[in-house]
Amino acid sequence: MAKKIDWTNQFFNFLGVILGVLLAFFINERANSNKDRKESLIIMESLLGDLQEDIQAYENFLIPQNKLILQNLENLLELINDGDYENIDEPFSMALQVENYGPTSATYTSTKSTGKLALFEDIELQKKLSNYYESIAEESVKKGEYQVQYFTSELLAWLSNNMDLISNQLYRPSDSGIFLNKLLVYSSLIDQKIVSYEISLEKAKILKEELEKVLQENK
Repeated sequence: MAKKIDWTNQFFNFLGVILGVLLAFFINERANSNKDRKESLIIMESLLGDLQEDIQAYENFLIPQNKLILQNLENLLELINDGDYENIDEPFSMALQVENYGPTSATYTSTKSTGKLALFEDIELQKKLSNYYESIAEESVKKGEYQVQYFTSELLAWLSNNMDLISNQLYRPSDSGIFLNKLLVYSSLIDQKIVSYEISLEKAKILKEELEKVLQENK
């Protein structure tokens, strides 16, 4: 006589297996979720450090120093326009300084290249990070590059051929108009760079506050 199958017992055994698999899957997903969350917070802390470094650089040195350079350029323009070459030594040497900066982007670049930017659940935060590092900060770097390019290929090259850089006297005084025009273009490039640095500073502060808020909420 065939043994009667206990279908009720079989059903509960099958159900137990399914529930066990689902529970294991849930535990694994929960562990991965916690791991991703912890990693995202570590990345945020690193980004926070980078932004703080940028803020200090812009606020404490780059913006005030470039404003000082621009002020000396304006003084130099006034002296040259008046034909007063005897007093240009100090503003001339200050005006020819170059102080540029590239934002600290190692953490962002690494995070994006490994696809870990997706660990941030806040899509708006992802967009703001991308906007800061790939648009605003990059633009400020380009402004600095334009200044250096003009300084080396136009201004410095012209000075080398037309001015005694020891006495700071033009070989031909009639070239003062050309000299003034080149300095005006150069001062405009520095002014544009300062504006770009100020925008970068403002955005870095806003981004820093948002990261601090997220980190505080997840403590």
